[in-house]
Amino acid sequence: RHKGFIPWDDDIDIGMLREDYEKFCRQYKDEQKGYQLKCIHNDPQYYLPFAKVIDTRISLYEEVYKAPEIGAYIDVFPLDYVERDVAMTYYRGSFIQTLEDLRYMQIRKNRAFWKNALILISRVLCPRSTHSIAKTRDARSLKISSSMPTDWIANLYGAWGTREIAPAACYGDGEDYTFEGRSYRGVADYDTYLSGLYGDYMIPPPPEKRVTHHSFTACWK
Repeated sequence: RHKGFIPWDDDIDIGMLREDYEKFCRQYKDEQKGYQLKCIHNDPQYYLPFAKVIDTRISLYEEVYKAPEIGAYIDVFPLDYVERDVAMTYYRGSFIQTLEDLRYMQIRKNRAFWKNALILISRVLCPRSTHSIAKTRDARSLKISSSMPTDWIANLYGAWGTREIAPAACYGDGEDYTFEGRSYRGVADYDTYLSGLYGDYMIPPPPEKRVTHHSFTACWK
């Protein structure tokens, strides 16, 4: 639709099949150019089950409870072959997973009182660190990830729940797409993929919803 950045968004996500993702996390080295990989395997303070490549020239704090300083980043997600019915059950979650989700949230003055109360309760009932929660979630996803190709691929850490499950055929061998005047690789059948996530993705949201969904503070070092 935009062939580049969406004016009201500030996010780029990269997805890799699990085998490639694990290899990428093991082998990434680019510190000399000011970029660094953050993941649960190389940083005991890191708080998410997927990786980020960060720009170390920028100081950034996300609105996550006790989040450490990171840099401006691009998220890198593993994509897992799954059985669809098993993945659907995974996304439904449990009471414990709900507590874990709340554990990440900050108490805010502009948040409803009952929501802030639930966040406080989650910190009592689920005192584990966000790093520990992230490692548990990674282990949980690996249990349902198939080592062999299936008919479905899912981003088990994505924000859209069951809509993150897509036919493996829509990924295919990939296609090249123009983004900000450059060519990047994307899914072969983008229409199936985007329709599954967003519905009619060619229609922009109403003006009042054209806002960023990320909360952070950032500045040059």
